[in-house]
Amino acid sequence: MSASTDSTEWLNRFVVVDPPRGEQAVRLSQALVDELGSPQHHAPAVHIVGTAGKGSVAARLTGRLVGADLRVATHQSPHVQDVRERFLLDGELPSWDEVTAAIDEIDAALVSVRRAHGIAPTFFAVTAALSWVLGRRHDADVFVTEAGIGGRLDATSVLRRSDTLTVMTHIGLDHTEVLGSTVGEIAREKAAVMQGRRHAILGPQSSSVASDVVQEMAAAHRVELQVIGDVPGDWQVHADVVTDVAAEHLAELLGRPLPPAEPVALPGRMERRVIGGRTVVLDGAHSPMKLAALAGSIDDQRPTLVIAAINANKDLDGCGAELGRFGAPVITVEFGGQVGPRSQSAAALAGAVRRFGGRADEATSFDAAAAQAIAETAPGDTILVTGSFLILSKLAEALARASS
Repeated sequence: MSASTDSTEWLNRFVVVDPPRGEQAVRLSQALVDELGSPQHHAPAVHIVGTAGKGSVAARLTGRLVGADLRVATHQSPHVQDVRERFLLDGELPSWDEVTAAIDEIDAALVSVRRAHGIAPTFFAVTAALSWVLGRRHDADVFVTEAGIGGRLDATSVLRRSDTLTVMTHIGLDHTEVLGSTVGEIAREKAAVMQGRRHAILGPQSSSVASDVVQEMAAAHRVELQVIGDVPGDWQVHADVVTDVAAEHLAELLGRPLPPAEPVALPGRMERRVIGGRTVVLDGAHSPMKLAALAGSIDDQRPTLVIAAINANKDLDGCGAELGRFGAPVITVEFGGQVGPRSQSAAALAGAVRRFGGRADEATSFDAAAAQAIAETAPGDTILVTGSFLILSKLAEALARASS
C-alpha cells in the first residue's frame, strides 16, 4: 500500500464508537506527549480557543508568520478533503514521507500509553501530537494550535509554556453536553487554559457574560488580557482584527515584524466551486450560531437550494430554524457508519426545518440528495452544502457525478 493509504488507515484506528471524553481524554493526551518528550514545547505557541472563527484566525496567523520567513507548524480541525489539513507545515500539506516518519515516532509512544492506561488517546489528540512532532522535526519557530471543542478539557490544553499566547475567538453555545449549558460555563471552560500563561487576547463577543467571565479569570490567573470590543462587520472582519492584534504580540515575542495577511481560502469555509454550471458553496456551519453567521455572509448570493446534515448532539430545533431562514428548499441527508460521529436522521432534521416554516425533503443517500439538487436547479443557480464538515467533500463528489 502507499504511504498515504497506510497513514490514513493508521489514523482511522483512533476513530472509535465511544472515545475518551473530558478529564480522561486530557490525561491520555498528556501521557502521549510525555512519552514523546513534550514536542508541543519545542517552540512558542499560539493556542486558539473559542466556538467560532478559530480556523480563520489560525490560517491568517500562519500566513503572516510564514511571510516573515518563520517556520510554522499549524494544527487545525476538522479536515475536509485530506487529513493532512490538520497538521500543516509552513501553511502547506506535509509530504506523506514526513507524516509516516512522525507516525513511526508516535506509534512507539502509544504502546507505552496503552500499557499504562488500557486505552488509546482520541483521534484528535493523536492528530495534535502529529502536528507537534512534525513541527519539532521541522524545527518550527512557532506552533499555531487550534483547540477542539473546549479549553480545559481539550487535548491541546497540554500547551504549558508560559509564553503561549492564548487567543479566544467568539464564544457561544456548542458542545453543551461536555462544556456546560450556558455561555458563562462554556467561557469558563475555554478561558481556563490561560492559567500559567502571561498574555491572552479576547476577540469580539456577542455575549457580555462571556466577556465578563474571561476578564474575571484573567485577573484571577494574573494574565495580561487584551480585550477587543465591538467591531462592525461579519466573522471574517472579526477574524482579521483578532489576527492583527495577535500578530502584534507575536512580532514583539519573536523580535520581527509580521507582514500583512494575504487573503486566505480555507477548505469547507465559504468554499466556492463550480459544478455542473452551478455555484456550490461548501461550509461546515454545524450549529445554530454558525448557520446564522453563514446566512449573513452569503447575502450577496442567496442559495437556490440547500443540502444539510447535522451531528446527533447538535441543537436540532436551532439548526432547523436557521436552515429555514435561508429561504430556499432544504434537502436533508445523514452521515455516519459503524464508528465515529452520528448524525441526526434526515427525517428529524427535515421535520425541524418544517416546524419553523421552511421547506424540506429527505434524501436516502448522498447520491440521492445530489441527484435531486441537480434536477431542481439550473446552471447559474447556487447550491449550499452545510451543517457538518463530514458531508462536504462527499456531497461535492456526488454533485459532480450527478451533473456529468
